[in-house]
Amino acid sequence: MFFPFGFFFLLWIVAGVFGIIKLVARQRAARTIAMSHGLNPEEAAATTLLTPNGLDATYLAANLRPTPEAPTHYAPPPLAPTPLNAAHNVEARIHELNLLKQQGVITEDEYNTRRQAIISEI
Repeated sequence: MFFPFGFFFLLWIVAGVFGIIKLVARQRAARTIAMSHGLNPEEAAATTLLTPNGLDATYLAANLRPTPEAPTHYAPPPLAPTPLNAAHNVEARIHELNLLKQQGVITEDEYNTRRQAIISEI
């Protein structure tokens, strides 16, 4: 039986789509396992992507980790406070306060009180 070229091309496309779906599912599973056992989800995703047995390695690392010391969720290291970061934080907080006032969620007095509190933190 003769198959036209279009059939093989379509078969190739379907195989590629299934491969991508499998890759995304493995990445998501690795991140979920890592986060639920206090491991770094970025490292788990990279291991899953770069090695053929990465998802298995993530599963084993998560289950071999000592349970008394294992946190419930991975917490990334805190950012070091920088003047630029602090200034942006104040600006963002004042902007959010303006939005709340415009939406009528807070009164003018609450707005002024909270704005003064934000500015006094500088």
